[in-house]
Amino acid sequence: MDTETRFIRNTLSLLSSQAVIKALSFVLGIFVARYLGATDYGKYNFGLAFIGFFSPVAGLGLSLLMIREVAKKKEDREVYVGTTLLLRVVASVVMFGVAFAITSFISLPVDTKIIIYLFGLAMIIENVSSSYGCIYPAFERLDITAIVQAIERILSFALILSFLFIGYRLIGISTVRPITALFILGINILICNKIFIKNRIKFTLQLSKFLLKESWPFMVDFLFVTLYLYIDIVMLQSMKGASFVGLYSVATMFIFVFLPIPGSFISSIYPVFSRTFLNEREEFCLYFEKVAKILVTIAILLSIIITIFAYKIIPILYGKEYLSSIRVLQIVIWTLPFIFLSTLSRSVLQSAALQRIPMWIAGGNIAVNIILNYFLIPKFGMEGAASATIITEIAGLILLFYFIKKRIGIEPIKIIGVVSKSDLLFLKKEIFKR
Repeated sequence: MDTETRFIRNTLSLLSSQAVIKALSFVLGIFVARYLGATDYGKYNFGLAFIGFFSPVAGLGLSLLMIREVAKKKEDREVYVGTTLLLRVVASVVMFGVAFAITSFISLPVDTKIIIYLFGLAMIIENVSSSYGCIYPAFERLDITAIVQAIERILSFALILSFLFIGYRLIGISTVRPITALFILGINILICNKIFIKNRIKFTLQLSKFLLKESWPFMVDFLFVTLYLYIDIVMLQSMKGASFVGLYSVATMFIFVFLPIPGSFISSIYPVFSRTFLNEREEFCLYFEKVAKILVTIAILLSIIITIFAYKIIPILYGKEYLSSIRVLQIVIWTLPFIFLSTLSRSVLQSAALQRIPMWIAGGNIAVNIILNYFLIPKFGMEGAASATIITEIAGLILLFYFIKKRIGIEPIKIIGVVSKSDLLFLKKEIFKR
């Protein structure tokens, strides 16, 4: 199969998979929020956020590095899987121990601690599974990745709905994550042993040193992004309580639903950025302009629609208990234009081999967000946390634009506008001809 065919197959597979996953996740979130109520739903999301802080270190940033290295040295895939597997098991167990120790010293309800332990167990299993799952993209078989991701979400969806129907509540549905992770681990092992791994996996000390040395920037970047995504939930929990977390999580869920939109565009255009950066700078700038216009237009339209109809969307989907989420949603949804542009800007810098710039900007976003939440949450509650997110996104985007102008020579603020028909036709032609 030639490169163009693989590109189209992989892109369509991921788009289809993400559409299914996000749709099921959104519907599932509605059911869970309605059945649990704001307080228990807040505990559930706090457990996800709390263990999410430890996941980047538990994974050691090895996924992208392993994909890159195995893609270049496919004959060494067994030693990469074995070495990565052992490193991740050790790191995951250590992080689970740290999480357990922290929960022992802070005041949390018993059921919240149990949720954290269940999600911590799932974290260990997921990291083992990922050591096998990274083989698929390394061999440019993202269609398998898409299928496995879809199976995971469908299974999780079915189990949670079944548990809710039977009458299980907070603890019951929290067991679904480790159960699903164990099932997906079995699938990944089966597929890899059947198709990709021909010999026994093995560990080498020399490779482990190389992987740890090379993976830390990926780990730090992932850690910064994860901390930024979850810090408002943790601070809301400590300052306002679980019910506020539940109400806030309902509003922010809409942001996560729309995140695959910029991701899908960037997955398709990123190879073009990489190809044109060195020798075709005018084309590079043109691609950035076209994609930016499309993303801004989509984000603004979504933000306007959600803002206008939020007062209907929330009570219809989640019930009257979540009416307080309406105002939060009307505020936080306006982070979409800035998130879309930030995602594109990060990919532009990464394609120009300037990946450490967005990493440190993500770290700065955390500091800004913590400071803003510290002052805004006590006074304005959930609306303060939402406002802090918008301000942080704007500050981060300004820095990204600054470095794009300084290091690449593009002035983003001058070229971004509303998309036109010619922009759409241009991108359709350029993306699909590859």
